[in-house]
Amino acid sequence: MFLVAVALSAPVARAIAAPVTLAEEAGSIDIDLPFETITKVDGAFRIDARGTYDGQSIGFRLVLPADWKAEPLDPADITATALYRGSARYVSLGAESDRFVTLLARKYRLEDGASLKMLPSVTAEGVGLGDDPSRIMDAAGSVSMKFLLHAADGQRRAEVYTNVDVRRHVVEFHEKDPAFRRDLVRALTEAR
Repeated sequence: MFLVAVALSAPVARAIAAPVTLAEEAGSIDIDLPFETITKVDGAFRIDARGTYDGQSIGFRLVLPADWKAEPLDPADITATALYRGSARYVSLGAESDRFVTLLARKYRLEDGASLKMLPSVTAEGVGLGDDPSRIMDAAGSVSMKFLLHAADGQRRAEVYTNVDVRRHVVEFHEKDPAFRRDLVRALTEAR
């Protein structure tokens, strides 16, 4: 495995004690987690997003491979904004990720206080919304993405916005639609 630490103009390493921001607006729940580290491993960016919420460390690892494919919104205009398609993974950091999905379920009012366990790794179909995720470290410094998670039975589907803002050192886990809540928690916690 080839490991390269990515250098930024501002420090990327953050103390584990950095707070998580949780916002509830217009019926949606958005969770912003500070970076702990960003590394480039075998051509993929690995971002450890973790922080404290109610005195406990929560988080997950986000892995963004470098092989995103551009699809112009208007094929007749190659200068038009493009969507970028690829895949990404949410990877468990152990107890911190278990606390993250448990918090998610509680805020979504899906669980009665039971602790959940995040799957070791969850692959999502990714769409870069005008931003190329493989160029996350370029001058713009942020990438807006929508992730689609599918159950093995093909009957359940969930969507969530996952944005990375390098300037603010934040991974944004933002709800797309409350209708996806149950299936999103299931996709992150149940064997597929």
